[in-house]
Amino acid sequence: MILKNLILAISNSITDVSKPKGIVFDIDSTLLWNTRRHLAIFREFGQRVGIPELTSLQPLQVEDWVLHNTMRNAGLAEEDVEKLMPRFLPFWQERFFSPHFCQYDEPIVGAVQFVRWVKECGVEVIYCSGRHLEIVEATCRSLASFGFPTEPPAVSWFLKPKFEMLDLDFKLSAAAEISSRWNVIAAFENEPEHLDRMSFYLPEAVHVLLSTNCRDPHYPVKNLQKFLKVENYAKILAEIRKNLSSRASLSF
Repeated sequence: MILKNLILAISNSITDVSKPKGIVFDIDSTLLWNTRRHLAIFREFGQRVGIPELTSLQPLQVEDWVLHNTMRNAGLAEEDVEKLMPRFLPFWQERFFSPHFCQYDEPIVGAVQFVRWVKECGVEVIYCSGRHLEIVEATCRSLASFGFPTEPPAVSWFLKPKFEMLDLDFKLSAAAEISSRWNVIAAFENEPEHLDRMSFYLPEAVHVLLSTNCRDPHYPVKNLQKFLKVENYAKILAEIRKNLSSRASLSF
């Protein structure tokens, strides 16, 4: 019922003319898979320090946001993982948050079609990400290359002003501003804590958790009243077809 009501809210005409409708989307592990980006960095590091287990790392061994688990999955002993992490972490940070490695992004199943449909319904797309402003152009190119809308006025961007700023602190600040400017229908995130804490500023929104990868999968979601959990956007697209097929031809 929550999903059906969300779809109807997106597709129906605007009821609050004082503020435009908007939907908030995180980017990493919410719209885009980062596995290939992590994979490229681990393999480069393996070549740099001469560790064949990392040089030959496979996609299924990558746990996107739990870096030491990826090393364990590659077959490294625990003591080796502990020794390597102090060297690997700055190596990873320098590359993961650089424009060059945005080329390895891939869209999550159904994400492009869903975001495009949201825009076509007249709902503004609000990207709110822990990425920082220095990689906004590369992020824009990456999203646009897959067909995501990226240009204003139907799209707005909220990215960290500085890399050093904590993702959660930034997103809470952004959520406060977003709530003052938009009638937020929904917020999509992969981090349970971020979604949970942002709900304070977006109490009327449906909060959708992508069960892809996150830093703390055991975080106890407790503040969310209207809450959905999905693996990707395929189920949402199927529900759109089911509920709206008689109204208009759908382009997905």
